[in-house]
Order: sequence, then C-alpha cells, then structure tokens
Amino acid sequence: MLVDSSRIKDTSYLFSQTPPNFVKENYYLDSLQMKVDADWPFRPNRKWIEEEKEAGTELYEPMEVVIQTVKNDKGEAVSDDWYRLVFKDCRRQNKVGYRYRFSYEFDPTEPDCKKNIWIGLNQTTMEPTSSQVVCRCNGSIGSIYVDENGQTSYHYEPVIQPSKLSSPMFDYSEVAIDPDGSMMLIAQYNKYTKQYYINERFIIGTDRVYKINNIMKADSRTTFDPEDVGIIRIYLAYDQTGKLDNFETRIAYNGHEDEPNPETGDDGEYTFTIAEPGAIPDTIPSDGLVFEPLVYKNGLPTEAEISCSISLEGYGSDMVSIDDYCELTDNDDGTFTLGRKMIDNQLKVVVSCIATIEGQPEMMLEFKVSLRPF
Repeated sequence: MLVDSSRIKDTSYLFSQTPPNFVKENYYLDSLQMKVDADWPFRPNRKWIEEEKEAGTELYEPMEVVIQTVKNDKGEAVSDDWYRLVFKDCRRQNKVGYRYRFSYEFDPTEPDCKKNIWIGLNQTTMEPTSSQVVCRCNGSIGSIYVDENGQTSYHYEPVIQPSKLSSPMFDYSEVAIDPDGSMMLIAQYNKYTKQYYINERFIIGTDRVYKINNIMKADSRTTFDPEDVGIIRIYLAYDQTGKLDNFETRIAYNGHEDEPNPETGDDGEYTFTIAEPGAIPDTIPSDGLVFEPLVYKNGLPTEAEISCSISLEGYGSDMVSIDDYCELTDNDDGTFTLGRKMIDNQLKVVVSCIATIEGQPEMMLEFKVSLRPF
C-alpha cells in the first residue's frame, strides 16, 4: 500500500496510527515493552514469587512481579486474600488456573508448607496483558491418587473456599457454608483433580468429613474447547465420620483396596505396581521407607527382574549429589529401603523402578517423596 506523506510534516505520525494488532512485532508493543523495562526498577511492591511450570506438576520457578491490591467497584480494597500480579513481560498471556506460591519473605529454602498457594482466576485474550488477579488457597483436601501404573499415593490439593471477604473484617458467608453443611471449593484442573468423582469423601478442617455431590468442569479457557479447563468447582455436603477415616493423615475412607484387582482381563495381562505400602507417604519416614515393587499377571504375583534407582527433583537439584541426601538399599527379599540422610524443604526424591520379564517389553513406574521432616 502506498501512503502519501508529502503533506505530513512529522512522519512519526504514521507510526502512531499503526493498529496495536497489525503485526505481532510492531511499534506499539515494542514501545510499551521499552517503557515497562525502563520503569520496572522504580516500581513499588516488587516481590519475588514462584510460578508453577505446568498444571499439577508442583514444580515452581522463581520470578519477579509487582503485587497490587484488588479493589471493588467502589474503589475499596477487597482483602489480602486477593492480589493482582503485574508481570514484566507485556506480551505474556495469562490463563485461568495458573498457580503461584509465595509467602511474606521470598526464601527458596523455606518449607513448602509455610508458603501459600494462589490460583489465577481471570484472563484476557483480546490484548497483551501483564497482570492477573489471584486468590489465596485457604485450605487443602487429601485423597489417594492412582497413577497410570496403578500405583497409589497420598496427595493434598490446595483449594479455595470462597467467602465474602469484602473488608478487613471477616464476613461470614452463607454462600460458602450454609446451615445444612454444604460447601463449594475451587481447585486447579490437573491430573489429580481429574480423578475426583461423585460421592468421594474428603476430610476438611480438623474433624469434619464432606462428600462430593457435584463437580463442575465447565470453566473452559477457550469457548470451543471443552477439554481446556483451568479450574473446577467442587460441591460437597456434610457427611458423618467413620472409624476408617484417618484424621492423622487427613485421608477419608472411600473403599480403597490396597490389594490389586484379581480380575484384570485377558490372559497374559501384566500390572507393575508397588505392593507395599498400600499408599506412598508424601515424605520419607525417619526410619526409612520400605517398599516392594511387584509384577502381577492376572492379579497374581509373577517372577520378574526388578531394579530401582533414585534421583533428585526441584529447585537446585542439578547442583547437588543424590548421595548426600538419601540412599537406596536392596534388601534381597524383593523389598527396597529408601533412607534419608539430610532434611531439605525444597527437593524431592524420584524413585524409578524397572521390571523385566522375558518376552515382554520393559515396564516402568516411579513415585516421588519429599525430604521434609516426617
């Protein structure tokens, strides 16, 4: 296209008329990013936080943001349970369900249990954005997670219990908890929450058990992709406690069987899993974790050559040696013992097991445990 600039005194006028979405790398976006970069060192409330790499991985990377208060339509601050995170990259696209972790002071060595988890609850797809509103997870729910290899482990999912926090004082919300004992929780949609089902029971708080009566997975981040879900809403009702509910581990009884299903299908079907313990704890006990990987054929144990190895995962894992933190011992009776040498609040131990059976492809499984105090 030819543009007649003979009557325009200042040719920079043409740049100012460039539509923001004309091309990805355009004058408008470049100028905006240059202004943000120049102003960034002088922005107040700059803080270091941690951002989850992918949904459900629980692996976080440090990043610097500006933290601002969230205000309602009247210009009043909502509460300290809501914040707006402003990012340095103005081209960054934030989506619902992004999860962040931070506390009063940024300290990578601080125990994870001391840090609050925050979930992003808004997004925009109309223009480049450098901010997102996040809400603090004010609780967690424990469940037994079953991976693709049939291995079970304890998992504790951070959740938001919505409440009307519209002022510095706590306002009791009839929406969050009503006299009938019903409750609604918001959680990130990931591999753990995918397995939640109707009538599953959870221990919430210190002495109460709730049962799911509905799960909403309709909060899609894109209009025509029902699988691109960022968050889910879980509706629960108060349920009576039972003798098998474990309030020490905060895992409610849901009829989970530790033994494998004897009916596995066609003849010759193999299953590789951890037979003992029934559920892997989230951290290594002080006297060590004894586990027994077994291969089942049609629900019955079968002979297999099994080997196990360990590695570290988490912030700074590439700069330390696994031998300084833990050791793996083969007990020569089919069991292995994972012992902890050093406590660490950030690193996790990844235990990888390989089973070999003649005439069959290799089977692999892995589980993760932390190095935090038991």
